[in-house]
Amino acid sequence: MKKQYIFTERAHLMCPGMCFGIAAVLGAPCDKSRLHHTLSAVSYAHPFLKAVIGYEPQTDRYFYDVGEKPTTKLTVFDEQLGGLDDKRLMTQFEQAASQDTDLMHEGLLRVYAWQMQDAACVLFVFHHLLADGRGALGLVREFSDMYVGGKTPVFVEERLIASPDDLPLGAELSVLSRTFVNMYNKKWLREGSHISYEQYHKFAQRYMQTHTVSHSVTATDNDKLSELLGKCHEQGVTLNDYLLSQMFEKHHPGRIVIASDLRSKLNCYKTGALGNYSSAFTVKLKMRGRSVWRTARSLHTEVINTVSDISKLCLVLSLYCFIEHGLLDAAAAAALGGFDSKAAASAGKNILNLSRPNGHCITNLGKVESSTMREAMFIPPASPAMKMTQGILTVNGKMYTCTASRY
Repeated sequence: MKKQYIFTERAHLMCPGMCFGIAAVLGAPCDKSRLHHTLSAVSYAHPFLKAVIGYEPQTDRYFYDVGEKPTTKLTVFDEQLGGLDDKRLMTQFEQAASQDTDLMHEGLLRVYAWQMQDAACVLFVFHHLLADGRGALGLVREFSDMYVGGKTPVFVEERLIASPDDLPLGAELSVLSRTFVNMYNKKWLREGSHISYEQYHKFAQRYMQTHTVSHSVTATDNDKLSELLGKCHEQGVTLNDYLLSQMFEKHHPGRIVIASDLRSKLNCYKTGALGNYSSAFTVKLKMRGRSVWRTARSLHTEVINTVSDISKLCLVLSLYCFIEHGLLDAAAAAALGGFDSKAAASAGKNILNLSRPNGHCITNLGKVESSTMREAMFIPPASPAMKMTQGILTVNGKMYTCTASRY
């Protein structure tokens, strides 16, 4: 496989809080040997599961350093778990996510497993450099199909976004945005600063220990979800519109960030590949204090208008393409007080909104039907920019909503 360099993903390389999870109940008992065998098979189908992050000093580029053996760590617990809402599962995730992964020496995935009556409950903790949420869900489904049904995963050669040319036609930054970004790039280059991964990692360890994240979980069963979807249909809105409306009316943010899958628009993407192929866009609410359904109808129109505008849809990825990568590396640490650079602190605050957690975000991984996976929950990443992030996933008609909150 051709060496894959970190390009747009570089925004995730040196930013704390970039772990997320998917917990799944698989339709077969927990068996340590079987788990190891399945993990090995999936790892040889996906090269990034045999990788750590490497660095080229001569080019100042980071890359996926793929080796011969899987780098995923598997832990199997002896105790029985009560379900996806069992506090021990979330405690384990929070413990894993509270440590900044040393990507130069550790793999990008950690797996934890418990027995749950006649099933295995498996928690997958991903670093964002391995995959976005939809890519992670695809990997969990492959794992489940292999573990329960014996279906061997198919090898996929990862091919990441490698240049601005890989973005969809029309995704280019506007002249105004390019001018804005270039202003910060020039300040950074004049300053002549540089942050190493080791410097970042030491800062991130301190940050993660002192800036905790709490999680809450809500389950919506098949009957209640069907009723809600029926109401959405009557009102002419989507489930996402309704969820956005609820967040606006309950928590009163000025805007909400929505993750958006770009796989169908990217020529570089190969079906089933790991990596990041998503962007994000912002939705604002013009009027408050209306009913949830009136707000949802208003948001429905705004979301459609944004999704149909490829420049708005790809704005975040386009910014990552044109910000100096050394500046991207330093932005989070500088904005959060862990690295001395006025240029990076300014960019982290004004472009990436990283100076304090005041944002709100929703990521809905959609709905899937599975004969090997009974139910699953998506635990979203908790970016330092976000006060609240909701992750939604529906499997076999049951929807789990997991909310990550910073205070």
